[in-house]
Amino acid sequence: YDNMISHYSDLFSKLSSSGVFKNEDPELMALQFYAPLFMLMTMRDAVPERKDEFSCLVENYIDLFIKIYSKENH
Repeated sequence: YDNMISHYSDLFSKLSSSGVFKNEDPELMALQFYAPLFMLMTMRDAVPERKDEFSCLVENYIDLFIKIYSKENH
C-alpha cells in the first residue's frame, strides 16, 4: 500500500509540476486516487459475473479524477 501511494504521489507531483494537474498535495491526491480504485478493483475481482460493470466504473472513476484535477478544465 505504501509503495503504491508513494508511486502515485510521485506521479501526481510530476503532473502538477509540468502543469497538467492542479498544484495540490500529491500525497492526498494519491490517497484520493488509489483508495477508491483499489476498492473497485477488489470488487471486480470478487464478483466475476459483474466484472464488466466494475471495469466500467474503474474507467469512469479515472476519467472523473482527471477531470477534477486537470488544469485544462479550470
